[in-house]
Amino acid sequence: RSAAAPGQLSMSCTAGCGAGTAFLSASGTSVSFLSNFGNENGATGPIKVTYSVPATGTTAGHLVETVQKATLAGGAYSFCDATKASCLSTTVTTTDLTPGATVTTSPVVFGYLNSTGTQLQSAGGALTATELPSVMVVDLRISVQRTGATQAKPTTYLGRIDLPNQQTVLSPR
Repeated sequence: RSAAAPGQLSMSCTAGCGAGTAFLSASGTSVSFLSNFGNENGATGPIKVTYSVPATGTTAGHLVETVQKATLAGGAYSFCDATKASCLSTTVTTTDLTPGATVTTSPVVFGYLNSTGTQLQSAGGALTATELPSVMVVDLRISVQRTGATQAKPTTYLGRIDLPNQQTVLSPR
């Protein structure tokens, strides 16, 4: 189960868990959310998942998946600062999902709609803290093109991810 709010996970979180919503941040080039994937019966805790197209660095222009495990201390989960080396070596895995290709970020890679189908962001900007709990649909638009001397025209993939369980609260077994 992905895009699960802390209350849906029967957890207490002290750092990096947002304001009770499954989505922690969302913009035209990045989305970050809490997930219960791989957390059978609450045994391992939630994970933080981020999909982004960085503008700089070794993965600039690539679609990158970052998965961060939570740590449990004092009965509450938390996420360390993923920019620190100590955090990266123990709890964070990063995967380049488009090696050898670049991703076009214009107009946007990610779009967000509420339950009535209204677009939540304008011009690819970041969603506000009041908009994040309203996300019910994530639109994905990925245009990729091979890097190198010989290039075909870009290929565009479109997808719509509906989140009908976003408002569901799970009860412990």
